[in-house]
Amino acid sequence: MTTQADRPATDRAPTGRAPGAPPRPTPPILWWAAVGAVFVCFALYVQGGWLLTDAHHVPTGVTPVPTYAKIAVIVNEVIFGVGILACVWFALLRPRIRDGRLSFEGLLFLAFMTVWWQDPLYNYLTTGFTYNAYFLNLGGWSERIPGWGSPNGKEFAEPLVWDFGFYAFLSFAGCLLAVWVLKRIKGRFPDLRDGVMWTLYFGFLLVADFIVEFNWVLTGCYSYAGTHDSWTIFPDRYYRFPLYEPILAAMLFIGWTALIFYRNDRGQTVVERGLEKVRTGAAGKQVLRFLALAGMLNLIFLVGNNVWVNAFQHQIDQWPADLQSRSYMTHGMCGEGTTYPCGGTNTSIPRGGAEIHVGPDGQLVVPPGAVPPTVVPLKR
Repeated sequence: MTTQADRPATDRAPTGRAPGAPPRPTPPILWWAAVGAVFVCFALYVQGGWLLTDAHHVPTGVTPVPTYAKIAVIVNEVIFGVGILACVWFALLRPRIRDGRLSFEGLLFLAFMTVWWQDPLYNYLTTGFTYNAYFLNLGGWSERIPGWGSPNGKEFAEPLVWDFGFYAFLSFAGCLLAVWVLKRIKGRFPDLRDGVMWTLYFGFLLVADFIVEFNWVLTGCYSYAGTHDSWTIFPDRYYRFPLYEPILAAMLFIGWTALIFYRNDRGQTVVERGLEKVRTGAAGKQVLRFLALAGMLNLIFLVGNNVWVNAFQHQIDQWPADLQSRSYMTHGMCGEGTTYPCGGTNTSIPRGGAEIHVGPDGQLVVPPGAVPPTVVPLKR
């Protein structure tokens, strides 16, 4: 779908302003494009550096992967792989071939790709989430994120096809579908207040996320290994599921959907406003739009989801034995074969590096080069 914002503007801003006139305000799109440029450069630094230096396959380990989990992984990879290709064609290539420029959907698709770097932030403070290493993976880029806390982040088995497809297919297409449905509902019931509409959408997201995610957890695609037991159903099983996850997921998708839903008569989202005032060519304007969209999508993910996730993860309960015994879920991040325990209320949150910490057997681990603390006597 091509909008007026996709077509190059014929008017140009005047070359100057009258003496003594107040300076023109900076168009909002320039501010948002700057935010997006920071996120895009950071993603290139984190993921690009990982591919060049740290990428390696994480094996499933000594525990045989159950047949049901293998089937679930393969089926999901096929579905998401086909979904990615479909989005590339319908959102990116076909409009580009037809119109000679990217459509709004194409720019949005590219912008969604830039949020993938945030996926491992669930484990920023401590290890509480794991993927099944049976997924096609090259490890993870976690430890390249400044301030990363949890140990052995390189062994976080990021699924290449499935996880990339979660953002470049499921999130992208799902938000567009939601906008289409909400606009039809708004057209059918014009007196429906926006607050009521978004509340109903929030309720739908809660139910939908629980059904979809619990299915993925139950079939062994990934695990919410470290959570608060008081907020978790089936806390002693590998398919334990935190009840706050659907709430956080609903907040995330409402933010993304609202960004796309509220577009003006020029086809511009709130972050693209003022595009017509920018003195640049058609290609430059498309770059600005892409960066602005990337900036907002990343900010919504960071503030609306990952910050809250880590607030919950700050103190987690012990991983259940049903999970710790499965090497394809722990894959060298914690537990047997490492010097780090898999969470727990009776141990402090371990940090990766050479610091002194409690091992999975409860014994003190002093890595080479680590200096034990000394008591500094008080001045008398």
